[in-house]
Amino acid sequence: ASRAKDSPRRDRRGLREAPSPEGAVRGRGMGAEIHRDFQELCLQVNDAVTERGERLLAEKDVRGAIRAFESSYLLTNSDASLLTVVDLTLRHGQPFLARAAYRALYDAMSRSEQREAARAQQLSALEQRMDDSEAACEEASRAAQDAAEREGRSPEELLAKGRACNQGNDPSAAYHYFASAYALEPRSSSLLSMCNMRLKMGEVPVAELVLRGFEATLDERDPDLTPGEEEVLERKRAQAAHMLDRLRAAHLAVALSSPGLVDAGLRRRAADLAAALRAEGHAANREDDVAEAHACFEAAYAVLRHPADGISVANMKRKAGDLDGARADYAEVLEADEAAAMMASPGYTPRPGAPRAAPRGVPRLTEDQREFCLAMLDDLGSGPARRREPPPRGGGRKGGGRNGRP
Repeated sequence: ASRAKDSPRRDRRGLREAPSPEGAVRGRGMGAEIHRDFQELCLQVNDAVTERGERLLAEKDVRGAIRAFESSYLLTNSDASLLTVVDLTLRHGQPFLARAAYRALYDAMSRSEQREAARAQQLSALEQRMDDSEAACEEASRAAQDAAEREGRSPEELLAKGRACNQGNDPSAAYHYFASAYALEPRSSSLLSMCNMRLKMGEVPVAELVLRGFEATLDERDPDLTPGEEEVLERKRAQAAHMLDRLRAAHLAVALSSPGLVDAGLRRRAADLAAALRAEGHAANREDDVAEAHACFEAAYAVLRHPADGISVANMKRKAGDLDGARADYAEVLEADEAAAMMASPGYTPRPGAPRAAPRGVPRLTEDQREFCLAMLDDLGSGPARRREPPPRGGGRKGGGRNGRP
């Protein structure tokens, strides 16, 4: 159960939903080449991330390796990366969470549309992992029972301590108490609380997986959730999916800006590629090819998270009539700027190991850009968007670009 196998490094088949421009930059001789460059950049960054994970694992830094393979999963959305994260979660001493994650993966894979032979092979490998996690859970339950007898603690007392730690903004300690209570008495509500604490710690991928397939993770002895707990489950599912989407959208740029992860040459290539995508997007917009312009701006934003590119993505959605999508994107640009400001503040201390929600060194919104986004939100919140000039250009090839015109 402790083996981190099926490494996703250079696994192009695993790159199912890499941050690639939807629609694949059509219609120009340069577009296909840019798209290939973008895919190659994603693969090279994923290589660097997984090599780091393998190195940390060899150094017995399991927690660091988990973070690296989580990063690979955010970049590629590959099952191989996620399975490695679950394997390492079990190895790191979290058997109940790992067992639930294996069950959720098994349920999802058993209903997938893969070829029968490939699906059978994957399910067989998962069954072995599930057996390993069951054995680890039984051992953890015995240890928890012995500790409870020595210390005279009941599941209810452990849950109360977990709730107190949660209210005291200590999700790590709260998780420990909820997991200890679950080891003594496996309740669906305790597993739900464990997932909630992982989200609060910024450890999103495994928690999102368990919440997404929660019904498949439950032990036969688990009592059903109450109606109130069912409502909490649905809310936490939506929260986890939203957090995962946000992390995935920013993660290519986060990885590119991480010290020591990628070399300077690759960072320069990324900046040049973002500039080429931005220029291609403006060219497509001038020809009223809104779909291609949106794809190019979206890819440029994925590479650098430059706020001007984010505004251009929202502008193209508004131009295409996707007002809900445009509203969400304008709001996201403002939220990303607030996150960047918070991370740059002198007193900011991130949770240890939590993935960054924004890359380093991203330009802040100008006052004109901020006012433009706020004005668009006002317009889109009150009805059909009115025509309004975009903010001034936000810089050129070396770190800027124009905003797509509405």
